[in-house]
Amino acid sequence: MFKGLKKKRGSNSGTPATLLEHPMIQDVLQKAAHIKSDLRDQIDERVSNLAKRLKLATRGEVKLLKRQVRELENQVANLEHQLTHERTRADKADDALADTARQAKKAQDALTAGEGQLKALVTEVGQLKAAASVADKAAAKTPAAAPVAKAPADKTDDKADDKAAKTDKADDKAAKSDKADDKADDKADDKAAKAAKTDKADDKADDKEAKSTASRKASRPKKKAADGADTDEDEDEEATLL
Repeated sequence: MFKGLKKKRGSNSGTPATLLEHPMIQDVLQKAAHIKSDLRDQIDERVSNLAKRLKLATRGEVKLLKRQVRELENQVANLEHQLTHERTRADKADDALADTARQAKKAQDALTAGEGQLKALVTEVGQLKAAASVADKAAAKTPAAAPVAKAPADKTDDKADDKAAKTDKADDKAAKSDKADDKADDKADDKAAKAAKTDKADDKADDKEAKSTASRKASRPKKKAADGADTDEDEDEEATLL
């Protein structure tokens, strides 16, 4: 088989590099590699069959289960992180809603007070108008005393005009209160919009952090699995040599 490998004078055909390049040597190495692979497959198959018969878990199955457990733990951690973030967002939204409700209550109280004042003024104006009409009727019935009774009627009209002016002022106050309510609502909407933008930014930052954490955790098991695979190959080579 190795007749063609005899060293010739004046040539370097006997060096290790030349021997490894020889077709026969390469063929032998390939066959040895195939035999090693076939033996490893047969041993793994027999071990797997024996483990199934004895209802035992093989090393590969244990590694697979450990990998699945790590993946599930990572998923649980991510879900817990998302749940915490969603709870924080819900708390912020509840606080903003409570602030808006308090501002709306204040505005409603101010509006109710303005309406009460307006009703009181309208009632007083009605009473003054009724008194003025009664005075006018009395003045019409007594023409001689008209010049004397006319002055109180004029005073009544002046009072009615003053009450009407007060009513207009109350209307202006109510309009200002409505404008203040609108401004408060606008401010609350702006706060909610800013809070939404802040939540979006927090979501992006949390997503980046979660992705980086998941990638680091995923790289560690791969490295450990690679180290374990190298150790298993060394053990198989030692077993084959023995």
